[in-house]
Amino acid sequence: MIVMTLERVGSGAGPDLETMAELHRKAPATTLVGAGGVRSTDDLARGHEAGAGAWLVASALHILQLPRQPR
Repeated sequence: MIVMTLERVGSGAGPDLETMAELHRKAPATTLVGAGGVRSTDDLARGHEAGAGAWLVASALHILQLPRQPR
């Protein structure tokens, strides 16, 4: 399930970890994919801690906020 807080997409406000954590508590067996607000690898780590199995990071990649990963 994709969990997107639309007003956070491209905003630089950080991910909506509260909503992610709440949904993870309500549906722990569901794979949750977050979307919106990622600014750094720290945000990705906090998203994982909140219950996200993955996070969509388009804006953060486009503006080079995340480091390049080796292939």
